[in-house]
Amino acid sequence: MCVRACEGAHGDVCGPDTPKRCLRLRSSCVYVAILFSDMITLLKTPVGRVRLVGAVEGISYLLLLGGAMPLKYMADMPEAVRIVGMLHGLLFVAFCLTLLLAWVGENLSFRWSAIALIASLIPFGPFLIDKTLAKFDQI
Repeated sequence: MCVRACEGAHGDVCGPDTPKRCLRLRSSCVYVAILFSDMITLLKTPVGRVRLVGAVEGISYLLLLGGAMPLKYMADMPEAVRIVGMLHGLLFVAFCLTLLLAWVGENLSFRWSAIALIASLIPFGPFLIDKTLAKFDQI
């Protein structure tokens, strides 16, 4: 679905004539597709659960900052922040709990648990550390 966005104009294979916009779209979509297509495997390990909940929490954070906040201040719709903010808050608590379980179970060191927690406070942070956390993910 995601990769088809540029197929019509540029074919299936990225070449030198493929616009950078299409390459960025493909890489983002491929990342999301890989992450969510392998959910069952991610749920089997504590670090996998941290990665999965972190990705969902990161998406909710971006929706809060990029969607709900502009609606509140530009379109005078404070309900958007209430709804998306509550959802994000629940997901953040779930992320903290899964992170705590991974640390207590000695799947993540205190250092990496702290880094993951700090990254969750930064927009796009969970996506930036996901590749590093994948190294700790062992079945």
